[in-house]
This record gives sequence, structure tokens and C-alpha cells, in this order.
Amino acid sequence: MSGRQPQRRTQKDAIRQGALNEVVRPRPLRRASVEAAAAGHSGAQRYTAEDLLDKVEELCSTGEFELTVSFCDKALEMMPESARALEYKAIALQELGRMDEAGEALQQAISIEPDTGPTKFMYLGQLTGGEDAVAAFTEAIRIMVGHLETLSSDGAAAAVEEAPDVDERAALVRDISSAFCSVAEIYLTDLCDDEGAEQACLDCLERALQYNPQCPQAMQTMASVSLSLQQPDSAMDWMQQSMALWHNGAPGEAGGAEVDSGANQEVSYDFRINSAKILLELNQHDIAAEVLEQLLLEDAEVVEVWYLLGLAQKFGDAADTLSTLCRTKLLYALTESTQEGILTHVDSLLEEYPPDDVGENMEFVARTLGPAAEAMVAGES
Repeated sequence: MSGRQPQRRTQKDAIRQGALNEVVRPRPLRRASVEAAAAGHSGAQRYTAEDLLDKVEELCSTGEFELTVSFCDKALEMMPESARALEYKAIALQELGRMDEAGEALQQAISIEPDTGPTKFMYLGQLTGGEDAVAAFTEAIRIMVGHLETLSSDGAAAAVEEAPDVDERAALVRDISSAFCSVAEIYLTDLCDDEGAEQACLDCLERALQYNPQCPQAMQTMASVSLSLQQPDSAMDWMQQSMALWHNGAPGEAGGAEVDSGANQEVSYDFRINSAKILLELNQHDIAAEVLEQLLLEDAEVVEVWYLLGLAQKFGDAADTLSTLCRTKLLYALTESTQEGILTHVDSLLEEYPPDDVGENMEFVARTLGPAAEAMVAGES
């Protein structure tokens, strides 16, 4: 999948939001008192483990991950068997890049509550790979399906006014579909050489669409599978269906199964990067450029997006392409990107242009990026 630089919010966010929805909304604590509580300082008011964990939700949502870990550690001193504290700690550690520690926290949480709370299994699936990831996602699916069946049973037995929350059921169905898509992705990548991987991938995507017939993730993964099977027409059809759900203007003519035309579903930044990659493979350069330009309006410092936009523009205006490639090269250095394959390809593409044109464009783009970029270009001239 995509490797954005620097790391930003990804498909984990949807899963994290599901986890956050399960916990109690935080009771407000004054900032200074909260930090003192996390550090273990005593004050006029004593805070319980639940008080600290309530605050963790707010800290996680605002990206204060170091403080989140501190709160969780203090809560665990008071309540060592708190799966909730361990799960939040794992979320924060994962965001901080401390993957081994995050995995340990998740395993502890699972040992405490092995049959409830699917999100910890979803996170574990993201941290691991191969068969271990499949096992983790499968366990999450088992728990969520069981919960869905309970909701459905309660709804059938209850009066209309006491029926289960429709929004909760809809969210659960989306999460189950997403989990099946995650398993399908593993069969498409980590386990692609295993016997029966192709059929297992297709089976998972079929289940995902059974639970949520309007799942853009499942449709887009179907497009990826079709491309791997050298079936571009099928891939185009799946992309049309997927993009009709979230993008105003799908590639080619509308076709395939009927879908809503509202284009109002929210999909992640990284999901749309992958959409652009598939569109480029399908030679849908204009639509790919539209998707990428929208991404840049949201975040203009993602090297991979500029690179892909340069590839899309190669079939249009040469001047635009050169400017985009120059910006990609400079941003690569400024953001200290580690995607070496991008830099190598950009350098190769720039060799197709006259050196004087490249130099002029580098200077122009550097002026728009600021002193650091200007100094970089001056040092190379």
C-alpha cells in the first residue's frame, strides 16, 4: 500500500474512530491539573484511572501521543488489568513509530479481553503481516459479526421504539466489510504466492460486498485484482463503481452494477493515492490528475502525490510536467523522504529535458518553496 512521507492519518483513522466511539466521552479536566495527574503529582483533587482514560480520548484525537502514553501508564498503575488503557497506549505507540511496544500492549489487552473489543485485533492485524495478520483480522470479524447478530436478534424481538440503533448497525456493517477488505489485501500482497491466494482474496471481497454493497474499498481492491489478472475492462468497471461513491466524475462511461450517484462517501487520503495509481495504470490520466490535485489542496507537501501528478501530466503540457517534477525533487529533499524509487525515476525523467530548462524551473519552484529550497538549488548550481 501507499507509503506517504511524512506519516499522516491513514485508513487506521476509521478503525480508531470506531474504537473511540466505544468509550465514554471525556469529563473535562483543567490542562495543568491533567498533566500533573499524568505525572503522578498529588493535588487538591485526586483523579481515578477512569478520569485519566477519559482524557486519553481527547489526547489521541488531537495527536498528543507522548502525553497519551503517560496517561495510560499512570492509569495502568492504578488499574493493571485495563484493556482499554492498553489499547489506547498501543494506538499512541503505533503513531510514535514504536511498533514492537505497540504490539506488546495489544497482546496484553487481548489476553485480558480475548472475546470482546474488535479494534485491538484490527490494530494487531496492521502491525503484523501474513498469516498472523489474517488471523487477527479474522478474529475481529468474528467478534463484530457476533455483535451484529445480537443487535439483529434484539431488534427482531423488541418493539419498534426499542429497536437497536440504526447508526450503530450501519457502522458495524461498514467495519466488517473493511476488515474483509484488509484480509483481501494481505492475500493480494504478503500471501500472493500462496496456493489458493487469488481465490481467497476474491472470496473476502465478495463477503465485503455482501455486508456492504456500496463499499468503495472493496470495489477498488477488485480493480487491483482485475489488473493483476490482466483484465483492464473489469478493472475499469470496478473503478467506475467505486469512484461514483466518492468522486464527482468517474472514469469513462458509467457501467456495471447500479450505485448511488451522490458521491458523498468519505475515503482516506491514502485510499485516493491508490485510486490515482490504478487510474494511471488504466491510462485515465485526466481523472488521475483531478484526484491528485484535490489531494494537494488538502496537503501540498506529500512527495508521492506530486510525483504521481507529474506522471499524469506527462501526457499533457510538457511545461507543467517539468515544473511538477522539479517540485517533487525539491520536496523530496526538504521533507527528507526515504522513497528512493521516486527520486531515481524523477531524475531519469528530468534527463529528458534540456538542462537549462531544468535549472530555470528549479530556481522558480525553489522561490515558491522558500529560503531552504533556494539555498539548496544555489548550492547545486
